[in-house]
Formats: sequence, structure tokens, C-alpha cells
Amino acid sequence: MPVPDNSAEEFTVRNSSGTIQLRFRYHEFICARSVENYIQIHYLQNGSLKTGMVRIPIAKFFEQVSNHKTIVRCHRSVVVNLSYIKQVSGRSRSLELFLEHLEEPVPVSREFPRDLL
Repeated sequence: MPVPDNSAEEFTVRNSSGTIQLRFRYHEFICARSVENYIQIHYLQNGSLKTGMVRIPIAKFFEQVSNHKTIVRCHRSVVVNLSYIKQVSGRSRSLELFLEHLEEPVPVSREFPRDLL
């Protein structure tokens, strides 16, 4: 069954206790990285890069966004929006993704299906 295109739909990030922490549209989401007990979320708001920290495991965050076709978990600690990939770099054992609006590359797991890139 095809996944519906809900990129203009607003998304609400909730922390572990269910409290609303951030709101943005799916197409504004760039990536999320696990940082100890938090995730650091990068997204656009009115054309500006914003970063938010939410106390939630990356797996729980991915469950919240996994119904969108361009949002994938490319590493155990990273969730990305494939729409923002500007370059893939590295060898087969150590690929990195360079994303629009971000300076630091994000890692790609060796098990991640390369055909999605």
C-alpha cells in the first residue's frame, strides 16, 4: 500500500511523558540526532534553521514520524528527511550524508539500504 504524501501536514513532537515539545510541518524537518537521553531536532521555520532538544529516545521519535515516505532512520542514532540530502560521501563501510542547511555530515549505517539514497 502506498504511503500518503502528508508533507504539508503539521507534526507535533511529544516527549516521553506525552507533553508537546515542538511543532513543524513534515517538509520542514531536516534531521534528528540522539544526544545522550535527548534528541536534537533540526528543522526549518519561516525559512530559518531551528534546533530543538527533546527528552525522548530516538526510536520513539521515529515511531512518531515513520508514516512519512521521505523520513528514514539511516543510523541507530539518526533520523533524516531524504529530501534534504545534497551529497553522499565516503566508502561502502563509512558513508556520510551531507544535508542542506547543516554543516556536519550524518553517518549512515552499513545495514541501511543504499538504494534509498
